[in-house]
Amino acid sequence: MSNQPAKSLSAYNLLLVLSLLGLVYGGVFKAFFVLTGVNVYDLTILSAISIVLLLMMKFEFKFKRDGVWVAILLGSFSFSYMSSLLYSPSSVYGPQKLVGFLGLLFSFFVGLMLPKGVVSLFLRVIPDFGIVISIAFLLIMTSNLQALIEFDFSGVGLVAGEILGVGVIICIFQPDKSILRMLGMLLSISLILFLGARGPLFFLILIGSFLGLMSVGRNLNYLAIIRRKTLYFIIIAISSSFILISILSGTPIFEFMESGFSRFLLFFESDKGDSVNLRMQMISDAIYYIGQSPFLGHGLGSYGLVVYGTDFRAYPHNGVLEIWFEAGIAGLVLFLSFILMSFMMAMKRNHATLACIIIFLILNFLKSSSLDELRLLFLICGFSAGFLVNEKGYKN
Repeated sequence: MSNQPAKSLSAYNLLLVLSLLGLVYGGVFKAFFVLTGVNVYDLTILSAISIVLLLMMKFEFKFKRDGVWVAILLGSFSFSYMSSLLYSPSSVYGPQKLVGFLGLLFSFFVGLMLPKGVVSLFLRVIPDFGIVISIAFLLIMTSNLQALIEFDFSGVGLVAGEILGVGVIICIFQPDKSILRMLGMLLSISLILFLGARGPLFFLILIGSFLGLMSVGRNLNYLAIIRRKTLYFIIIAISSSFILISILSGTPIFEFMESGFSRFLLFFESDKGDSVNLRMQMISDAIYYIGQSPFLGHGLGSYGLVVYGTDFRAYPHNGVLEIWFEAGIAGLVLFLSFILMSFMMAMKRNHATLACIIIFLILNFLKSSSLDELRLLFLICGFSAGFLVNEKGYKN
């Protein structure tokens, strides 16, 4: 029997995965292009078109009851959230945020429709993708590119830290425990430290502790990712890291990594740093104004106008407060219900990887990002409650 169909399917899956990366991280790719002086069209839209065409070409869909119920719950939240634009005082950022929110809905429904082979390949690619993006970010931030003066590239570092965290979770649950995979996970954790990504590291520790407790007294060992035969090589890798750091000492890369690592030391200081202090003030402002309209909220994209008197992109850096501030208590309850059901669907299908990624992304949402940036979270929620997919031309 010819291997041509299998090869064709592998190439097809790879194209879908590349399109998914463009959908979720189109802004990151565009930032890299801008620094090199290349003006590209919105990669998110191009990737969305590519995904639609690829899915229409190859697959037909049947509905699963679980997927339908999760979709209905998301639809209820979406109606509540988007309706808040009707009474929002924001005429600039509100409509812009609505467009971004529609991207979240598209990501969710794409996740529902993807076959298991594509989902599996996407999850395998994420750890390596996070490492590549993080190293590229470090190299660019320590270069002398003139574009860095005109363009704020620091936001890519926040995204890189999140991708690295998701990659570590995927490595924990992957059956592939090869030396290269273990060293990749070690490199990911090191890069989180060098980037100064305090939130992702803290949330990884929380999830790791939870998994450790879950394995006590059960025939589970989620944290047995370092086998005896790989321990020797990991010791060599750590030793090599210290040697590399000593070689880089005094270079711009070393100074950048040192400043990133020093961010963790602020946890032990009375002054947590400008970033934490500013976010605490934003949270305090959000709580104050929520008290003025707790049931309906102030409307979509209204945070900047209500708090600062200017209609611009602003949010309280806390997902729960952001949704409550904009859509009221009903919108918040519907959102949390949607996330909880997606988590339960992942657990019901024994997909602990997706369940832990959902927890990680929600924890990260509590300290960073705006709702309209959570395409990866909505995509993962779609994975957890996916429809039954039949491939055209092949037996089920």
